[in-house]
Amino acid sequence: MKKDIIYIDSDDEIAAVVDKVVASRSKVVALVLPKRFTMLHSSVNMKILNKAANDNNKNLVLITNEKALMPLAAATGMYVAKGLQSKPAIPALAEPDTDLDDAVEAPELDAEPTIDKTKPIGELAGDTDETITIDNTTPEDTAAKKPDTPKKSKKLAVPNFEKFRLKLFLIIAGVIALLMLLYFAVFVWPKATVTLSVEQQEIPLSIDITASPTKEDNVSEKVFKLDTKTIDKAETKSGEATGKKDLGEKATGSVTMVNCSKDDKLADVVRTIPAGTGISNGNYTFITQESVQVSPSGFNGNTCKNDKPSSSVKVIAQNAGGEYNLSARSYSVSGFSTVTAKDSKGMGGGTSKVVTIVSQEDCTALTDQLNAASNSDELKKQLMTDFEQAGLAASIDTYKVDTVSSSCEPAVGQEANSVSAKATYRYTMSGVNADSLNELITQEALEKAGQGQTIADTGIKTAVINVNGRSGSTLDMTVNTTAIAGVKQDEAAIKSLIAGKNARQTADALKQIPGVKDVKVDYSPFWVNKTPKKESKISIVFVTNNDN
Repeated sequence: MKKDIIYIDSDDEIAAVVDKVVASRSKVVALVLPKRFTMLHSSVNMKILNKAANDNNKNLVLITNEKALMPLAAATGMYVAKGLQSKPAIPALAEPDTDLDDAVEAPELDAEPTIDKTKPIGELAGDTDETITIDNTTPEDTAAKKPDTPKKSKKLAVPNFEKFRLKLFLIIAGVIALLMLLYFAVFVWPKATVTLSVEQQEIPLSIDITASPTKEDNVSEKVFKLDTKTIDKAETKSGEATGKKDLGEKATGSVTMVNCSKDDKLADVVRTIPAGTGISNGNYTFITQESVQVSPSGFNGNTCKNDKPSSSVKVIAQNAGGEYNLSARSYSVSGFSTVTAKDSKGMGGGTSKVVTIVSQEDCTALTDQLNAASNSDELKKQLMTDFEQAGLAASIDTYKVDTVSSSCEPAVGQEANSVSAKATYRYTMSGVNADSLNELITQEALEKAGQGQTIADTGIKTAVINVNGRSGSTLDMTVNTTAIAGVKQDEAAIKSLIAGKNARQTADALKQIPGVKDVKVDYSPFWVNKTPKKESKISIVFVTNNDN
């Protein structure tokens, strides 16, 4: 007779347990109870469960070893077994309770066989319904037949779900780790380094061209359009004013002049000293305020008598300051070597008030600094970058810097503590179309390289374009460069050619390229035997071999 094993959860209610028993299709139902299953500690719940089993013709066995349930099972006549392989039995009461009013008596089954209490539950789980007989309802059959020795079925054990979960987790983790390892081994780690030994030759070239802003590119005629780019940049440089100026009063005085010239005496020449003439004594200079005539003095032998002094002439110190308040003395007269000025009372009235002003030296020094900064390579590099981005080949010979405007503020002589020099510079450079020039260099290089060669590099990025002459806006220029003939070092094309091939196929494919002398293929890690399909995993190394 087949049995149904039902595992009860600790939080199941009596109604849920009854539903599971009623829903079972087997006549023998084994309820596997959790530890400390308090729901059946109630005699009412135990009776309800027993009645439901009897009403539905179910032979119910409780699988538990909880001692607290034994009295209740005994009181209700419920079969109990310690395990699925143990024999079920109704627990014995210590003292029979004859007054139990609500004891439930198991109804007799007319058609269905009853469970054999002498057999373990495991033996009741046979493959067919009639292999194991629990009990016969007919007395004659009982007397006529002895019960056969029961065949032991496979042992039934309660599964350990914790171990099952752990094993399942480990299996899943192992599968994931294996898949990741396979992914890295196939798609991430494999790399290939392909070294090509190639033959190349350098071809020095010097090509004369003509460039004009009014022409269009004509490679065959070596005529190019001249493109010019300019950058205007304003620069400012500030510094401290260092000039000094005395704004005090200028000293004044009066002088008379005498002319001690024998020649003037003999010729009777009267000298006219104009206003604004400077008279000096040491570092002190005074300026005459009016013109005066000076007659020549007489001589006593070679000694001047100083007997013909001029009329008095007012003078003012060249600069303000108290240091010009001088005592009486003689002064030389600028422009008249034989004339001497004398004052009898000295100079006075000079006062000092020294302030800081902008000097010419201040402006000159700042302007020189701006000019020096304008000659740096910063703007030259920027122009060359602009040319490259525009697809032009620049001529360094055409680079020049012009000063558009310059100024110094405040102006020279103005009172100030600081001064700023400003200047605007124009940076200019010219060049020609790089693609057209590259085409011309390629043609010239192929003519010198010989048959079967390709131009790997025209050297246009390092080409020097010199200016030989100028006629108006037209320039005569020479392009000097060194072209490389041999295998074109096109890594992208080579990677595409060998992707997915094994080492032999890779080497054979590359040796078909003219100029390739030898090929070496290295794979990593050690298990890789094919060039990766992903081009980023392929490294191409060119080794120039010019032994021949």
